[in-house]
Amino acid sequence: MPAKRALGPSSSESIIGSSTHVEHVLSQTKKYRKFSAQQKTEVVLASLRGNKTMTVLCREHNVADSLLRKWRDESLRLRWRLDLLRGSS
Repeated sequence: MPAKRALGPSSSESIIGSSTHVEHVLSQTKKYRKFSAQQKTEVVLASLRGNKTMTVLCREHNVADSLLRKWRDESLRLRWRLDLLRGSS
């Protein structure tokens, strides 16, 4: 049976042990950032313009690619619903 490892990084595991420990601590006190409607709109519109790739936009605004895609989908779905309510297609 292998010996139990101590929590925290050893000299040979400084990168892996350190990141694992930090992730553990962060998961207990995780705080989510709040983005205003204005911030979301700016990033979504920039992504729809197509001047920059989504990857570049995500890096510039420190937003996960999946989150930007979610915002875009919600925005387009809302626009579609508004068009239906107004009677246009």
